[in-house]
Amino acid sequence: MNWLATPKKHLLKLLISSKTLGFERLTASPDTYFLLEHKRDSHQLLLRSLLPSLDEDHILFADSNGEKPLKEELDTLFRAQQSNPSLDIQIIPVSIFHGRLPHKESSWLKQLFGEQWHPGHNLRKSLQVLVNGRETLIQADNALRLSDLLDIDAESSARKATRVLRTHFQIRRRAIIGPDLSHRNTLLADVMRHPQVQQTLEQHAEQRGENRLHVEQQGKKILEGIAADFNPAIARMLNNLVTVACRRLYRDVEVHNIAPVRDLALDHQLIYLPCHRSHMDYLLLSWVLYRQGLMLPHVAAGDNLNIPLIGPLLKRGGAIFMRRKFHGDQLYYALYKAYLEAMSHRGHALEYFIEGGRSRTGRLLPAKTGLLKMSVESFTATPQKPVAIVPVWIGYDKLVESSSYQHELAGQSKQSENLGNTLGAASILIKRFGKAHLSFGTPLPLAEVISPLEDPQQQAVQLGKRTLRAINGAAKLTPISLIATTLLNAPGISLSQQALEVQLTELKAMLGGLYPEILTQDLEQPVKRWITDALDLKQISADKSSIYMNSAQAQASTFYRNNILHLLALPGLYLLLARRLPGSPSQTFNRLLKELYPVLDAELTLPVTTDALTPYLRQARDQLREKGLLSENNRRWYANDCAPASLLAMTVEPILLRYYMVLRVLDRYREIAADDLLDVTRRLALRIHQEYGFHSREYAEPRVIQSFIDQALETGLITERDGRLCCLQNPQPLFKLARKVLRPHLIVRIDERLGSRG
Repeated sequence: MNWLATPKKHLLKLLISSKTLGFERLTASPDTYFLLEHKRDSHQLLLRSLLPSLDEDHILFADSNGEKPLKEELDTLFRAQQSNPSLDIQIIPVSIFHGRLPHKESSWLKQLFGEQWHPGHNLRKSLQVLVNGRETLIQADNALRLSDLLDIDAESSARKATRVLRTHFQIRRRAIIGPDLSHRNTLLADVMRHPQVQQTLEQHAEQRGENRLHVEQQGKKILEGIAADFNPAIARMLNNLVTVACRRLYRDVEVHNIAPVRDLALDHQLIYLPCHRSHMDYLLLSWVLYRQGLMLPHVAAGDNLNIPLIGPLLKRGGAIFMRRKFHGDQLYYALYKAYLEAMSHRGHALEYFIEGGRSRTGRLLPAKTGLLKMSVESFTATPQKPVAIVPVWIGYDKLVESSSYQHELAGQSKQSENLGNTLGAASILIKRFGKAHLSFGTPLPLAEVISPLEDPQQQAVQLGKRTLRAINGAAKLTPISLIATTLLNAPGISLSQQALEVQLTELKAMLGGLYPEILTQDLEQPVKRWITDALDLKQISADKSSIYMNSAQAQASTFYRNNILHLLALPGLYLLLARRLPGSPSQTFNRLLKELYPVLDAELTLPVTTDALTPYLRQARDQLREKGLLSENNRRWYANDCAPASLLAMTVEPILLRYYMVLRVLDRYREIAADDLLDVTRRLALRIHQEYGFHSREYAEPRVIQSFIDQALETGLITERDGRLCCLQNPQPLFKLARKVLRPHLIVRIDERLGSRG
């Protein structure tokens, strides 16, 4: 380094704030060399700041600005490796990005300051550090061992390694900053020229008797409303705003299982499919991806968010607006599909919510397959372009919208879904909401799950179910979900602190034994800390003798219990059957649970498939016995009389009771319109929950009841005749079993209410 190195180093400390990914790979040794993409003084100084003992001769450059080419450097190293096999020479690629977002060709200012695909002249590089130095990402990747690439001669080995390493930098740059952005007008013109769009325009004009040019103008206007107008400067500004908001709202945002996604991003276009529980989902996922050094996705968002001020801002942050429903509008469908296809082919990451709208109950909603079908069709048209679905589970200690959800579940009119209202409420930023969790599920490469020869719609349906299961498979156990589950089933929704601590510890141990991957850092804290945090967030209350929930707290807490209900369902039902059918062999429980599986899975998206159900039930049974909740005597099983066993059984009993209500209403009326069945069951469920302490308005949520009706239709338990529903099978055997399994006084009360009707 020359005599200017020290002043430059101090200046860089002032101008640059960096985050390093893969820091554990940055270890200097005599056999280790570090490869930078470009020969820039600032990048060398940054690397040396991370490795103060690094010898200058151990820094190589993929682009050396016309000095010694990389191939010559590698040729020397390969000769050294070949002459001395005891050496283990490694090359570690290190990528450095300032303001790591793609530039936009239509703006010279952004070309000057933004991170892009070419280094540019010295002035631009200096200004880039000056403007974007506070947003610097350093990515250290896996080492390339020269011994792995050593051919017969060093020269051919060096040529191969040069090609591999330069390609690596291109792939890494695409994964982090995204593809070069074409001028937006060029992209939209390409979409309008798409064959399917042109055909639809012709049909639309012919069917409506309108002028072809006029119809095309309509199409351009529709497309303008759909398309994002990504602006790196706005995206960076939004990132800074979200950073401030997150630090105000959340104690921490915990990220789980991101490493496989980062690896996959090198050679796949990624489509993120998160669950949808809050308007904060939009912001948190993009914010986390940005901070983790991944390309920002373009997000398919409802056009209810396309409002003055907020809409244009979101578009420049990457929002692709869409109508809630466009079934039957062939022109809109063709334009939206062609636009998504164009974005996919250019390699942009995409994001849309698999459930459509936000879940007010904490359960996953059924998959909406419209956009998924478009993605499947786009992939089958060009299967050579690798694409992967990335399921994402998002959980919160406390929801920003908790109060509004309870009002809606209570029957009040649904508030307009408006991100501006959510973030603009003055009270929001002075409150605290604990932690947020983003957990990335196992990615689903479409090449492994999609066939170009099969029906896209059917494949989209199956892929939707698989994605939902992967989302729930990535779920994390949080203290508030355990507290909610425990207190909601306690008598009077109240326990002494000592009893609560004991039950929380036992429930965590049981679930952790079944699902070790669901445990989070917070669960390593003392249980007293869980309770203190929930008290601070006003999710529970305390007096001198007990920890309890008031009515509003209980209603809100069902959301957090429902976040893990898919984990509780099968173990809880096993215990419920063992309590009400004591002394039965495990085969009896397995048979009944297999019969219940389809309807439970439709409602809760269970963590196990049908094929794996038998070994899972065996594992669950053994875990329950190990934790002292089940006992065996001569191959017959009994539920032990202990608080955790009672807690789990009571958690799942209301689910079976709701199924019983639907079938009893059908049996009572013989035939009934679908809307009437839903309405009668909902009102009956509300009465039962009010009288017998199911402290949850979501117990009578129509969408939850509808999922059972849909599954009963699919399995042939009920059928539709002339627009009316009726039982296809004799329900009396089911009623007989229900009277054994469910609490008698609840069955009697339901039967009395239905029997009293004319």
